[in-house]
Amino acid sequence: MKKKRILDRIKLGVFMLLGIVLLTVLIFYIGSNQQMFGTKRKLIANFKNVGGLKEGNAVRYSGVEIGSVESIQIISDSNIRVTMAVDKNSSEFIKKDSKASISNEGLLGTKYVNISPGTPEELSLGTGEEISTTEPLDLDRLLAELNETGTNAKHITDNINTMTERINNGEGTLGTLLTNKQLLNQVQEMVLAFEQTGKKTKRASENMIQLTDSLKIASGNAITASSNIVSFSEKLDNDSSTLGKFIADTVMAQNVDKTMNKINTVADDVGLTSCRVRNSWIIRLFGKN
Repeated sequence: MKKKRILDRIKLGVFMLLGIVLLTVLIFYIGSNQQMFGTKRKLIANFKNVGGLKEGNAVRYSGVEIGSVESIQIISDSNIRVTMAVDKNSSEFIKKDSKASISNEGLLGTKYVNISPGTPEELSLGTGEEISTTEPLDLDRLLAELNETGTNAKHITDNINTMTERINNGEGTLGTLLTNKQLLNQVQEMVLAFEQTGKKTKRASENMIQLTDSLKIASGNAITASSNIVSFSEKLDNDSSTLGKFIADTVMAQNVDKTMNKINTVADDVGLTSCRVRNSWIIRLFGKN
């Protein structure tokens, strides 16, 4: 009886020892994943909306887990402060121009903070410094907008179906136009008349363009003629030219008049002499022979 009791106690002790060992291993395993036993560096990120992020969620650098969310505090109605505890060795890669954003594991999975790399030449963030952030995608708002868009699309589809049915039944102006052959023929004739009118208008436009070109040429010729007249007038006004002297010099004009009078007198004398010669007896004598 005593041996059995001692054996039971030994079994209980072994069981408790195994439980303690397993618990210790589990604690170290979880601690290593959460990096609870390493040296930590705290970083701060401010968001307008954390989108369901919780304390204890992972912090990742380019997809690699380097820490966890330590606390979430509401600072104001538009500012929520997220304090992160990240591994000190990994935090050296987090630069001052790195960006923190809230992402999902899948479409509706667990939230986590993802830190994107910065410029290698930049300095690393120190403990307690703030990292720049980008606002997360609000899935609830996106789903609500998609739902509203789907509802609107359904209304539009219903309206199109109703309108198509009314057109097929010949209701409304469009339905009457599509179902009434006589009216459709009239519309086609009207369209044909418009096409012919358009062709005539095009030909008239081409003729008008040709007429305009002809007017441009005539205008150019008129301008040239006008220039020649102006030049000729300037030459007439110029006393140095022969014609100008003839017009402007009164003495020359008087001499010309005298010369013309003398020419007329000589012509009269020649005519008179010619008559006398014809009437002389010598001419008549030789004329008879």
